[in-house]
Amino acid sequence: MFRQLKITWQRSRLWVLSLVVWSSVGSSALANNQALSYSGRVTNLHGKPLDGPVDITIKFWNSATGGNPLGGSLDFPGTPLAQGVFQINMVLKPQQMMQVFGDGSSPVYIEVMAHGKVYPRQQFLATPYALRIPIDARTLTFDSNGNLTLATTSIPADGQFLTKDGAGNLVWGTPSSSATQINSRTISSQTPQQGQSLVFDGTNWVPQTVGGGISITNGSGSVNIASTVVPSNFVAVAGSTMTGVLNLPANGLVAGTTQLVLSSGNLGIGTSSPAGILHVAGPTSVFGAGEATTTPGAATVRGANATGSNIPGSNLTIQASNGTGTGGSGSINFQTAPVAGTGSAANTLATALSITPSGNVGIGTTAPAAQLQVVGQMVASQNVIASGATVDFNNGNVQVLQSVGGTAITLNNMVDGAAYTLVITDTTSRTYTFTNCTNSAFVPTNAPTTSGKSTIYTFLKLTISAATYCYVNWTTGY
Repeated sequence: MFRQLKITWQRSRLWVLSLVVWSSVGSSALANNQALSYSGRVTNLHGKPLDGPVDITIKFWNSATGGNPLGGSLDFPGTPLAQGVFQINMVLKPQQMMQVFGDGSSPVYIEVMAHGKVYPRQQFLATPYALRIPIDARTLTFDSNGNLTLATTSIPADGQFLTKDGAGNLVWGTPSSSATQINSRTISSQTPQQGQSLVFDGTNWVPQTVGGGISITNGSGSVNIASTVVPSNFVAVAGSTMTGVLNLPANGLVAGTTQLVLSSGNLGIGTSSPAGILHVAGPTSVFGAGEATTTPGAATVRGANATGSNIPGSNLTIQASNGTGTGGSGSINFQTAPVAGTGSAANTLATALSITPSGNVGIGTTAPAAQLQVVGQMVASQNVIASGATVDFNNGNVQVLQSVGGTAITLNNMVDGAAYTLVITDTTSRTYTFTNCTNSAFVPTNAPTTSGKSTIYTFLKLTISAATYCYVNWTTGY
């Protein structure tokens, strides 16, 4: 394989060098030293062949002018000439071949210096295909006939496959018939049945039976796609029915970045690091069943119920978010929607009860000025006692006693600081006394009531310096 070049150039007034150039790579281009044959014809200014011998030096460059040398120079001293024709064999080591030709994709220029004269560079175009193939004698090599082949030393047996050994050489491997793991996961010792597939169940690889799957058929044949396997930790779908349980590991679920995250057994919505069993980061609404329907359901929020004997129930804590510095926390607002006019228009929600950051409670106002401020009416329903002489204020702050039958009345469950009202409608005039109301002080002075009339007593119980006082204001004759 060669290319013929006719090159003529003048380097001085006395010399004209005319070259007919051939270059080739021998058929024994192995992975070791490679020989390149190069020939030319030297004449004088008038075309007469020169007589030899002459000293010739060969260099390779990456550019027709200037540029950088490729590899070192090759010297051929005392080269003989036959009618001006010289022929040299350039032997290049593998390292030199790579330095000069690389992968064969870049042009290479050859420079000849003959008889002490340097002549213009010519492009070296006779690069055979073999120069473009990197060989390492481990994966690719040339055989004794110069053919490119795999660097193996044996013929494979049935069932073997091509692989590399620890030194990087191509070898024929034999698959193991007793594998115990896949990707560091143990393969079950369970014997598979015909048609089963190997499935990872979260612990081991186990044989499982697949369903009918999906079948795609065209004129050339069919493609079958197996349906979801049905071990115990998967959900199977048959029509509109789902069976089974989907068991996920502690960190086995992430939908988007923070939309829905299962982390260490905690479920996060809007956060990738849930701090509790359920952690919702962002505006949150909890609705009962039947949202936006004609039969809306109720929603209940409570602590966990207790079981067993005499076990107290759990607390339910409702928290506003904390602020920083002088910011304070937010308020806790309870909203309801008063009845509006008839029709399908939604009622407007309004705050019915508000607890401010300072702990004030407002009913009918979101800015209570005291521990309790009520905007609107306050009503205490009366409890009527038909007969008897015992009053239990746990039944209400307003009590009505219709028939006493005596002058001594017992007052139970009075709380310090609270005001109570007792109305007596007995038909008999009496001067009443009250137990559990020690250190009683009457205004006006205690005296008989008016028979057949109602008498109203107002009580204020206070504890001052560990002593209990009961202040009584009364009026008769109603």
